[in-house]
Amino acid sequence: MGAGYFIWGHVSTDFIRTYRTALGMSRRALAERVGRTTNAIVKAEENERAGAISLKNWMTNLEALGVTVHMRAEMPPAKRLTEEARLSLELHRHIAGKLLTDDGAILGGAGRALTAAKAHSNGSQSREWINEWERLCGGPLPELVAMMISESELAIDMRQVSPFAFALTKAERSALLHRILSGPR
Repeated sequence: MGAGYFIWGHVSTDFIRTYRTALGMSRRALAERVGRTTNAIVKAEENERAGAISLKNWMTNLEALGVTVHMRAEMPPAKRLTEEARLSLELHRHIAGKLLTDDGAILGGAGRALTAAKAHSNGSQSREWINEWERLCGGPLPELVAMMISESELAIDMRQVSPFAFALTKAERSALLHRILSGPR
């Protein structure tokens, strides 16, 4: 996976599971890499989603997945996700997983989508978000993924002008929405 920037603190994330599954790695295999039990990996993934994982445990797991972690600060998360924000977050989590194993087609498509969005953008705020997406798409992949799956106010706002709508087929989108809407809330 290489070096990258991750968001730490005040944000529930799903990096460990996202990277582990994108690599096709089982929890048992990750446990062997970090010298822990499979149950410890299950607990680490649960704690990460709840925002309760220790920094050391988080970094140990990510580094065992081949990710070099560099830190940066981020705005605190939204108080409570709206249904729309929750759906967008879940769709972007799926797209982030696809990006981790993509050959460049998704980022290429995002670049084309951003060029088109810039041409049709009429608000200064949306232009700022489009510029930030452009910066993220041209930078380290882990930093892009971090924004895509963050629950911060900024990430929620940026997903409103996401350049990744094309990255899911109709069938994928329908299946994901069905799973999300029928699952626990």
